[in-house]
Amino acid sequence: MITVTPNTQQMYFKGTNVTISSVIARLEFTAPKDGKSIQVAPSYYEDLAAYEAGNNTISITGVEGFLTDAKTYSLSNGDDPETWKAQTIQVAHDEVKADLEALGYTVVISGL
Repeated sequence: MITVTPNTQQMYFKGTNVTISSVIARLEFTAPKDGKSIQVAPSYYEDLAAYEAGNNTISITGVEGFLTDAKTYSLSNGDDPETWKAQTIQVAHDEVKADLEALGYTVVISGL
């Protein structure tokens, strides 16, 4: 689970002008058997209470480059598998966090 907060950008509920101050993302990931990558797909919720209540996910817009679909991350660092990142849920969270922080968001990982 990650909390994403914009620093200067505005996030909106899709199809509206209603701003969102932060979102919670629950990550789903797959780990192909070759060990060279992971695919991560976020599901966004208005807040932790909405997630815990089983509410529907939300759609957001207004954010250039924001991860809204599944993305594949390469874990290999050369040909030696000993140097590859592990195919773990922690690495999945770290990769998404790095992506979003590079776009200027504040990201906090919690509740793996």
